[in-house]
Amino acid sequence: MAVNLVNPPRNTSHTHENIFRLLLLDNAAARESVGRLLTYYRRVATLPGMTLVASYLLASESLLVSKALEAGGLRLHGREAHQLRPLSFTFPLPERGRCMARIGETQAFASVSADIVDVPDSASSMTRHGLLEFHVRVDHASGSAANAGGQQAYRHAQDSAQHIARYLERVIKTSKALDTELLCIVAGQKLWSVRVDVALLSDDGNCLDCCAWAVIAALRHYRRPEVTVRSGHVVVFGPEERDPVPLALHHTPITFRCAIFDVTETTAGHAAGAGGARWLLDPSASEADAASATVDLAIDEVGNLCGLRMNGAGSDIDFASTVRDSMLPTVTAVAAKVHLDLNSALAEDEARRKSTYMKRFEWAKLRLGVAKRERSDEPIAAAAA
Repeated sequence: MAVNLVNPPRNTSHTHENIFRLLLLDNAAARESVGRLLTYYRRVATLPGMTLVASYLLASESLLVSKALEAGGLRLHGREAHQLRPLSFTFPLPERGRCMARIGETQAFASVSADIVDVPDSASSMTRHGLLEFHVRVDHASGSAANAGGQQAYRHAQDSAQHIARYLERVIKTSKALDTELLCIVAGQKLWSVRVDVALLSDDGNCLDCCAWAVIAALRHYRRPEVTVRSGHVVVFGPEERDPVPLALHHTPITFRCAIFDVTETTAGHAAGAGGARWLLDPSASEADAASATVDLAIDEVGNLCGLRMNGAGSDIDFASTVRDSMLPTVTAVAAKVHLDLNSALAEDEARRKSTYMKRFEWAKLRLGVAKRERSDEPIAAAAA
């Protein structure tokens, strides 16, 4: 079945019928066409003359999600129930502490910086903990904010930014993932103030996990200058004097959002795959809107559960059995793979940085003539032998 991605049809009921028929084909190419079609409608939502049609399709997309799940556990973008979208971590050169995390079409950028500050007047005179602050910025054209305009889009972006900042504080600061006591230089006088800036560049669903993963990766990637105290004065060493040191992270929590659906028992097994659980991992924006409830879990690098939050409640949903018997074992296995991907990305970045620095060193040697003199000395040494 051909899908026109250039001129979307005006008959929305007919469009939903075509989308549902594509899903029932149980074909990877057909499901990919559905994903492209839905992504296209999101993009044209702000174009002149298409706002009403595209907005109606996106608003009723949640009904299509529920219908597809009841028809056999189908997802609109062709994924399995417990499958993540493609995940990547990118660390730009040359600065440290910057990471671009991407889950499907959802992108978030995190940047970590640290400054030495005086102890605030409101704090105790013998405080022994440094500061950790999160500042989040949400692009007005990302996610559902793209369908709103002017002041409404600005307010939506501000509310989303505050919600993400509170979520990051619970995941990292409240769980004590970062040892803030080691950020204290002189008790009651000098301490490190760590600032984490997060920018949500695009939101195609599950922006909370994307931002949290970007922040965790940036914190692990960051290196602060080495300092010491001499005669009551704080001395900061440059990277050419002493190697910068990483931040003290007790554990690395990786968060996962799961969407729970209150579907009929005859289709529950299809909706979540093996085990009959009625939940989806890494929900898209439409899946999160159609869900009866959502569950946020945080799993560390050794597989321990270090955070759990439930949002909403379905009338016939047994949270305890769903989380304990199906959700937690599956998410723990997926978390191990995400930790492995993050460690691999960090190791590749370290190798890339060393290779870049070595190339710069060789270039400096050639420019100064050091390498040329070394080559000219080789015949002399051979003749003397």
